[in-house]
Amino acid sequence: MQKRSCLLLIIILFLLAAPPAMFAASVQLNWQPNTEPDLQEYNVYYGTQSRSYGQPIPVDKSATYTLSGLDEGMVYYFAVSAVDNNGNESGFSEEISKTIASSDTQPPTVTITSPTSAQTFTTENNQITIAGTANDDHDLQQITWSSSTGASGVASGTDNWTIDAIQLVEGANVITVTATDTSNNQATDTLTITYTAADTIAPIVSITTPAVASGETFQTTSGSLQLAGTAQDDRSISQVTWSIGNTNGVAQGTTNWSIPLVSLSQGLNTIAVTAEDAAGNKGSASLSVMYTIPDTVAPMVTITSPTSADTFATVSNLITLSGNASDDRGLEKITWTSSSGSSGTATGTDSWTVASIKLAEGPNVITITAVDTKGNQATDSITVTYTAPDTQAPVVIISAPSVPSGETLQTNQGSLQLSGTAQDDRAVSQVTWSTGNTGGVAQGATSWSIPSVSLSVGLNNIAVTAEDAAGNKGSASLSVMYTIPDTMAPVVTITAPTSADAFASENSQISLSGTASDDRDLQQITWTSSTGNSGTASGTDNWSISGINLARGVQIITITATDNAGNRSSDTVTVTYDAADTTAPTVAITSPTTKTYYFSRTDTVAIGGRASDDSGLAKVTWRNSRGESGTCTGTDNWQASGIKLNRWWNTITVTAIDHAGNTDEYSLKVFRWK
Repeated sequence: MQKRSCLLLIIILFLLAAPPAMFAASVQLNWQPNTEPDLQEYNVYYGTQSRSYGQPIPVDKSATYTLSGLDEGMVYYFAVSAVDNNGNESGFSEEISKTIASSDTQPPTVTITSPTSAQTFTTENNQITIAGTANDDHDLQQITWSSSTGASGVASGTDNWTIDAIQLVEGANVITVTATDTSNNQATDTLTITYTAADTIAPIVSITTPAVASGETFQTTSGSLQLAGTAQDDRSISQVTWSIGNTNGVAQGTTNWSIPLVSLSQGLNTIAVTAEDAAGNKGSASLSVMYTIPDTVAPMVTITSPTSADTFATVSNLITLSGNASDDRGLEKITWTSSSGSSGTATGTDSWTVASIKLAEGPNVITITAVDTKGNQATDSITVTYTAPDTQAPVVIISAPSVPSGETLQTNQGSLQLSGTAQDDRAVSQVTWSTGNTGGVAQGATSWSIPSVSLSVGLNNIAVTAEDAAGNKGSASLSVMYTIPDTMAPVVTITAPTSADAFASENSQISLSGTASDDRDLQQITWTSSTGNSGTASGTDNWSISGINLARGVQIITITATDNAGNRSSDTVTVTYDAADTTAPTVAITSPTTKTYYFSRTDTVAIGGRASDDSGLAKVTWRNSRGESGTCTGTDNWQASGIKLNRWWNTITVTAIDHAGNTDEYSLKVFRWK
């Protein structure tokens, strides 16, 4: 390739992000491409002095390259050369220089100037328009705003901006205006706008004391009245006043107010209570009060029938009273009460009657009360003594011994102690008892006891009778079955598989059977074994037990017969269980090796090992390939020495034998070296 020049056409500058203390930039170099066919690549040169470059940067056949890592504020010089396939390089292109510009980090400024340049503003309008100015050393991008209510938007204009119709909420609204330049640097200004709506709402007054239903008139006999209540307003209450006719005053308190004393005129009074807020709005409530001079004169009342005396006696449980009453203004009603707890209202007022008053046994104090229209009262009373004939029999309860109703007490004692209670509406005179031809008087009356009642063998009926002063009688009875006590133990005998005291078994389970008898009745046959097992036999007079598990060796099985009185007797058999041994022992060679083969350089070898058996070993033997054999020393840990070897391979077999003849073998291959 001949040395050629390349024309540098375009330089495009791109700024890159850089650390805070340093800025870096890049430039994109573009040049007219070389069209010769043997072009291999280009070299890009640059430096901070003209025609003084650093090492070239190889670039492929693309006629463009972005050079990065350049310092901002510096002047750089650039040139390009072409290289052919033989490594020949052309001369430099025309040199171009470029000053790397610095980045924009300076934020703009923004100022709110309308409706005020102060930080706060107060208004009674629910919308506001704000305006202001902003500037930047480069260019402004936009002016935005946001409100503490959550609303936001973009202002009109940048250097001189306006925001129309910002919606306000009651109270403080913080408006933030943000200016953003083209490098996204930002600055803010804020204005706190307090919106207070005009107060046009009147307070609401409620009179809570005295409590009177809406539209009704409060009735009183007192010449003065105390009032209390509440007043509510969307802002605040300035004061609460009251008026009645030409008289007025100021209440104590505002939201919760009270008027200690309002003097009343006889007849209808209208009391007005008025609450006023700071804006002069007024709200009121009124109470109509009817003041009547009190009636303090009590009426008069008199009982005239069945007697005008203070007392009266009767044998009837009902009585009718009548009489008269009077009052200077007017009677409202005549009522009556009895010391028994009953009460009611008489028929009539001036001449009244109370029919069929229920009387309780004994004295009944009946009070007649006359009530006038003002609540004044007067009373008259009479004491009526009612004595009813005694026709009620006492009630007797036998509490000891305790027997459910309709059942018979079973006992084997020849005498019995009884106790209980007797109740009567008047009084119990005495309590007596009888059984057949025998009887007596109990100790006590309402709580009585009988120390001893002799019983006959068989069924006994004991009657207990309580009598009151009028001769009324009540009784209770107890049926007692006396049986002479059973002290005779039953008899039990084992008959199978043997009637002898002992026998031997080769089975792990056996069955037993036998007989039992008692002079009365048997309850059950049970069994226990010295191994800890137990159970209940089938049957009683002829009993059987199957599937009794035996432990190896001796066990004692006890059969027990129990009668209904709890008397017991037993029979035993001693069973010896000797199970056949069918379990083979185990044997292993552990010396001179635990492996199944061994190499020896001597003519003889010594071996040893372990053997075990659940019932015990009889002996351990050995045999070799020469036809020789012997008995080892020991059993659980055995040894055999001096076993002769043939040349080459030998098999030595060890056999463990237990007392039942069960065996186990273990073999070792021994190679005899020459």
